[in-house]
Amino acid sequence: MSSIKRKLRKVASSPKEQGLGLTETIVAVLGGALLITATAIGVRTISTAIHRNEDLTSMRSATGNGLRLLRSEVQRSLYLIVKGGTHDLDRDYTNMDDINHPEYKAAIDQCIALKGASVFTPVFGIKMAELNTPVIYGFGLSKSGQGYALLRCGPALNLDGRYETEDILLSSILENIAPVPCLDSTGQCVAPKDPQGNELSLAQIVQSLNTTLTADNRSPLATYRQPAFAIETDPLRKLIKIADPTVATDSINYSFVTMPQAGNNPPAVDLSFIAYARADKVARTDAYYEAMQGDANTNSNDSPLAGCSGSNCSFYGIPVTSNSLQFILDGSGSMSACIVWGTTSGASRTYFNGSNYSSTRKNCLLTRMESLQTEMRNILTSLPATTKISIQAFSSSGYLNHRNWNSGNLLELTDANRASAISFVNSLSAGDVTRWGGTKPWDSLDKAVLNPDAKAVYFMTDGDPNNDRNGGSWTSGDFQPTATYYLGKNNARTSKLAINTISVGQNSPWLQLISSGSTGTYKMVDQAYVAN
Repeated sequence: MSSIKRKLRKVASSPKEQGLGLTETIVAVLGGALLITATAIGVRTISTAIHRNEDLTSMRSATGNGLRLLRSEVQRSLYLIVKGGTHDLDRDYTNMDDINHPEYKAAIDQCIALKGASVFTPVFGIKMAELNTPVIYGFGLSKSGQGYALLRCGPALNLDGRYETEDILLSSILENIAPVPCLDSTGQCVAPKDPQGNELSLAQIVQSLNTTLTADNRSPLATYRQPAFAIETDPLRKLIKIADPTVATDSINYSFVTMPQAGNNPPAVDLSFIAYARADKVARTDAYYEAMQGDANTNSNDSPLAGCSGSNCSFYGIPVTSNSLQFILDGSGSMSACIVWGTTSGASRTYFNGSNYSSTRKNCLLTRMESLQTEMRNILTSLPATTKISIQAFSSSGYLNHRNWNSGNLLELTDANRASAISFVNSLSAGDVTRWGGTKPWDSLDKAVLNPDAKAVYFMTDGDPNNDRNGGSWTSGDFQPTATYYLGKNNARTSKLAINTISVGQNSPWLQLISSGSTGTYKMVDQAYVAN
């Protein structure tokens, strides 16, 4: 199955977007109605024929646009509505089958009626403050008939981001969600059949699909020919994550879409996606979600890089405006800290707990490293093929995560290089977290400022360096000298770098000094350690 695994490495998702507002063009594409709302373009719903994607680039772009709409709607919502699972006390209203909320069933029935002779199987809903009934997302068949689609059923949006509540529309958000391939080592898989022994069609499979979440708030494991798509949520019903649809031990690690009519090994785009309901952001006091307050975009007026998928490329909310950029990523053991805990238990895992490492069987929904990997997969998927990038991970010399992709040199993002870069990013969470290493960024920063072809740096860390540049103890007295050193190196360049910096979990004055002195952007992301 190694060939399948290689094919399932292309990842599509969208960058983090600004809090509650719709500040971009949101386009749901791939063979259906387009939902558009923007500061520049205002229409209701445009029905259009979308030609079949001819290459991986167009499929990746279209998938990113669909996920971007989903992210924007989730972030503007109050909470999610699902079947089954385990929720916190007093949150029965998040159950899709709650008898006290007949409007949920009414909305689903309307969606099924709109689908007519075809199928619509609800997966989750989104409760919006502006609407009396939820927006429902469900499975249907893809336009090609060779796969599945994620369908959105709800009111369209107009120019100013308000819902047009008089019309409920059914549109495809993600097309060509793949049927789970045969993963048996012999290649012999039995297709699902009806009681009479007849092989089920894809329409019959999706119509009978069980979408009730398990006790650990995940979709049931998908089997042969079922949709390769799963979700995961949390007990508060604020988080939605597109998850691995099959068992953890097989070659599939992500939900994914594929090209129709592309042979036995079609190109695939993985669905890497996490979003949070934030409409109650001002009033919320849940410490559980304070970790994610740094996800909103900065107020930068910089225009994103031309050619970015969806015209919105950003890294931790900082716009990417250059076509030649260097990523410097913290690979230290503290990046294993959990920032969102679940309520169930599983296999024991080791995490950084704020001062040292500890093991627990409690399920962690998201670590700092997984958040970083999502950010990187999003940006690597969105950047145009003409962009040149380098990636350096730093920790401690001789430890697992003190290493670089392509020796830290710039490479153009061809399809092969993009897949290779994503594989490198995915590998940063491998191995014993106590062997990931410490926080020693100096080699990476030195290499970055000396690269004459680069135009921008994106530096991310979740802690103070273990030592200063000369090996001594790191103190507040090192803030200004360190910034002065790197700004001096930058000012000596023929073309100065914009050095953008992200500090996770704490404020970082030395990074702020470097960014402010180099026309870059500094951002503090409050992904604080959350005790279990």
